[in-house]
Amino acid sequence: MEIKVNNPHMTQLDNGLWRLEEDLIVDLGWFKHKVPAGFVSDGSSVPRLLRWAFKTDQNMIASFVHDDLYRSRIYSRLVSDVVFYEILAAQKEKTSYWQSLAALVVLQAGGWLAWHRWI
Repeated sequence: MEIKVNNPHMTQLDNGLWRLEEDLIVDLGWFKHKVPAGFVSDGSSVPRLLRWAFKTDQNMIASFVHDDLYRSRIYSRLVSDVVFYEILAAQKEKTSYWQSLAALVVLQAGGWLAWHRWI
């Protein structure tokens, strides 16, 4: 799988959140999405106990898209989680297959809390 992404500038805010300074455009072939400049994300919300297994700073592209999908409800929670996994899996130089799969499992197990927060 190939990913096309424009790698926009991101700024970490004083409160630990991240803001896009430019539009983020992701194209996985079967999935295309734009996250607008100014969008704010908390990055990968990985439980402290599991942070050793995930390089959260390298997952920012997937995190921005995933957070936007959760907030907008354009797709179901399952599709949003699979998109997060697909973006991670496509970035093989940053995330291994097992890290991507583990991230999907963690999202499916605990993502319901974040999903319901945006209702």
